[in-house]
Amino acid sequence: MLVEQVAPMVLAALAAPPGTISGEVLGIAGGRAYSFRTRETPGVFAESGTFTSQDIGDQWDELLRGA
Repeated sequence: MLVEQVAPMVLAALAAPPGTISGEVLGIAGGRAYSFRTRETPGVFAESGTFTSQDIGDQWDELLRGA
């Protein structure tokens, strides 16, 4: 990817009004500019304060979909 392709997106993002870009991953691919939206679920919590891989596996559906 060339700087000439990426620079316009970076400049536009920096000049965007405050609060208009949140949770976005911006991309450039040739002549196409796009964004991915991310989301945050409420999450899951480890009673002990740390997770094991088994804990995460047991709560996987809730972790991805939220309560």
